Amino acid sequence: MDDETIEKIIESRYYWAGNATLRQLLFALSDLAIHEEVANQSGSQAASPYAIEKAIRAELIQTPYLDDESQLPAFSHLFAGGYAAGYYSYKWAEVMSADAFGRFEEAGLDNMEALKPIAQHYRETILAKGGSQPAIEVFRAYRGRDATVDALLKQQGLL
Repeated sequence: MDDETIEKIIESRYYWAGNATLRQLLFALSDLAIHEEVANQSGSQAASPYAIEKAIRAELIQTPYLDDESQLPAFSHLFAGGYAAGYYSYKWAEVMSADAFGRFEEAGLDNMEALKPIAQHYRETILAKGGSQPAIEVFRAYRGRDATVDALLKQQGLL
């Protein structure tokens, strides 16, 4: 293969990472918006879940969809899964995980002397505290700040 074709193949992995991220965001935003609509409206005044999903999809998704296509019938987390407007936690957990690992990457993964105190601090905060405190507080104790999306975007080749 020529170099241009090889480069296109390598770069194509980023397309699917972006597509997968947008799909997860579609699920999370649809979940939140549908629960918010149901909570704030009643009966025939509430927008249909399909209309909500379709509007969000039009803003997010770049790949073509059929007019009547919907992910909602297969999205068991929406109501039956017990998430009740909490599906976003999947993506948020990815953000926090990537950002936590980012601290190791920033020190240099081959620099054992720099990694040892970071690993110890990780053990004393993230692992030791576990679910005894809200996740954001544990993360702040470890990282010294709120989580950002940058590390996840970098891991996925999107930054």
